[in-house]
Amino acid sequence: MIMVMVAGLPFFLAWVLMQNPQWITSRSNYGTLVVPPVTTKREQFQGADLFSKQNIGELKGHWILINLVFDADCSKTCQQAIHSSKQIRLMMNKDLVRLRRMVVVTDRYNRAKGGDWWQRDNRLLKVIADESITAKLKRIIESDKQQGQLLVMDPLGNIMLFYNAGFDPYGVKKDLKKLLRASQIG
Repeated sequence: MIMVMVAGLPFFLAWVLMQNPQWITSRSNYGTLVVPPVTTKREQFQGADLFSKQNIGELKGHWILINLVFDADCSKTCQQAIHSSKQIRLMMNKDLVRLRRMVVVTDRYNRAKGGDWWQRDNRLLKVIADESITAKLKRIIESDKQQGQLLVMDPLGNIMLFYNAGFDPYGVKKDLKKLLRASQIG
């Protein structure tokens, strides 16, 4: 009798959970999957400063955290998102070498008005995207006014995850850990 109960209990629990899906509230990811993923090429991004021009080749073969700045300046929310992406990269521990950070700005970005984050962060790639990729990015975020979003690009150049402004850095870290554990590239 005990053997039947021990063997039957998992099936009974599975049946009960299947009948009551509202009891399961956990989720598997924190970001929004970009469907279909936006494919990019390295040539669509140009370095906006000397460091970025010299190191733009680091985009190839790495996972990229992308912050977007479509306005002439970077608001407090935008600067917080850029700082959070830096902290996320540092939290990745041994996977730190597989991850790079990039900020996409428009050609109308005003460095003087935008804050001191531009000069402070000397490991951040600052790039200007061409018009076609900028239009695709605006479609993903569904706006060109809101700031502070984060995108994740895989080593093959596919933008695949999107986080709204005010994202939880620990949620992004959990998503990245899952992706990097499963990924054999980058």
